[in-house]
Amino acid sequence: EVRERTRMLPDKSYFLVAKDYNNNVKGVAVIDYLDRPMESNKPVGSGVAYLEYIAVDKNVRRSGLGTRLFWEGVKRIHSDGYYPSSAVSDIAKVDDHVDGLDVDAVLSRLRFAQNRGAQVVTNVDFKVPTHTHHREIPAYLLITKLKDDFHFDKWYLRGVIYSLVYDVFRWDRDVSQKRADELFDDIASSMTGKEVSLVDPLSVF
Repeated sequence: EVRERTRMLPDKSYFLVAKDYNNNVKGVAVIDYLDRPMESNKPVGSGVAYLEYIAVDKNVRRSGLGTRLFWEGVKRIHSDGYYPSSAVSDIAKVDDHVDGLDVDAVLSRLRFAQNRGAQVVTNVDFKVPTHTHHREIPAYLLITKLKDDFHFDKWYLRGVIYSLVYDVFRWDRDVSQKRADELFDDIASSMTGKEVSLVDPLSVF
């Protein structure tokens, strides 16, 4: 059990900062590389990239800076010898109980996702675990293909969900292990009997 949890830690975390000519910060991004499970028959370095956080200054929005930060993060991962099949991310759905998640904000994030080639996974009740572990927020799960031979199916999706859930819950292993198991089972069971697919972000809103 300890070995299982340990191997789900990010192999690498990449923190990117974009500054203007006056050294003012205009954008930041955090991208993790999560390796495939040890029992996988795929080679080491063929896991997924996870876009953990990205933000740009309001004065440079729609300039392409966010997309450039994303692809620069992927480039950094490649430079370290990792070649993930895809990049995954999540966008919290509209929620009256979460500040800043109004319709316009969520729509703007979906547009950004579409601009960087991401697609939304359908027919899965994905939830983002919070670091306090007091609740989980319903969210869209997004996939950006990074390889021409990328193959999307339920087995791939289960592995991605497992990686994401345990990546967040790693911060509080002893308290959160049971809840991590419950959340993974809950999300995975939502796919039972359903056809999962990838669609353009704006089509789900």
